[in-house]
Amino acid sequence: MTGQVLKMRPRRAEEPDSKAVDALLKSALEYAPFGVCIADNTGVPLYVNRQLAKWIDRPLQQINREPLAELIHHGDRAAFACAMRRALSGQRFYRNIEVRLRAKQERWVTVSLSTVAHQGQHHVIVHFTDVTRRRLQQKELVKLARRDHLTGLENRMAFEENLRRTVKNAQRHHRTGAVLYVDLDDFKGINDTFGHKVGDLILQRVARVLEKTFRETDTVARIGGDEFAIIMDEADEKECNTKVTDIQVAVGTIRVEIDGKHVIPQASVGCQPFDGRTDVCLDTLLGNADQAMYRHKATSKDRRILNS
Repeated sequence: MTGQVLKMRPRRAEEPDSKAVDALLKSALEYAPFGVCIADNTGVPLYVNRQLAKWIDRPLQQINREPLAELIHHGDRAAFACAMRRALSGQRFYRNIEVRLRAKQERWVTVSLSTVAHQGQHHVIVHFTDVTRRRLQQKELVKLARRDHLTGLENRMAFEENLRRTVKNAQRHHRTGAVLYVDLDDFKGINDTFGHKVGDLILQRVARVLEKTFRETDTVARIGGDEFAIIMDEADEKECNTKVTDIQVAVGTIRVEIDGKHVIPQASVGCQPFDGRTDVCLDTLLGNADQAMYRHKATSKDRRILNS
């Protein structure tokens, strides 16, 4: 197209110039409700916006002196460092990995990374979105799924998972342990005579005394209507038998007054020790404790539950 002259379209007066656009973009990043970091090809932050600095609660001067991975919780740092390496190696986008920030308050974020070239150098733009509320809600749902709604103890599902893990650890590290099975005597009679509200109150009080009787490292669970089970880690048969007596004494201290009378629950308890040589299925282990409980119950038929 020889002889033609190309004419540039004149900028309209209302169009902002490049400096104004740059200032607008910088302001948008600075005050964005999500976290933004721009890091160089070594992973050291060159820019951190206000929201990210607020979440981390550290001076900007300190943030800019260490690799970005140092701002991530140590438990998630390896996954984040892997994402950074992939982004810098040429995979332009790396989206939606969830990590915790290294902060005083637990904060989960979804991280997305993208690379840009500037003056011959690769840089990584890291976008952080706060997902702490969702994570805490998920955590609470998992907790509820593993808890008995009446007593607050762990339920049968959680108990079986913990028992499976405890037995495996005993086999691997040659440890000992024990399973105890607890059943309340004539609990149906309590419900029939005094109503389910009284029965529920007794179950809740039994749960509390069992928690006080065992260590925090032990598992105390409600696995059925009036049935409880306990996993004792690193305990021998002698300790197990001692706890049988402790449970009976503790449950026997419960008093529920109704119509001028005291309902005093009593418990039958079975104990089944295990060690690193145990090679039985979990159902058999729990079943043995259950049978030991029934043998104990058979010798205690004359015990009274209702006292005036």
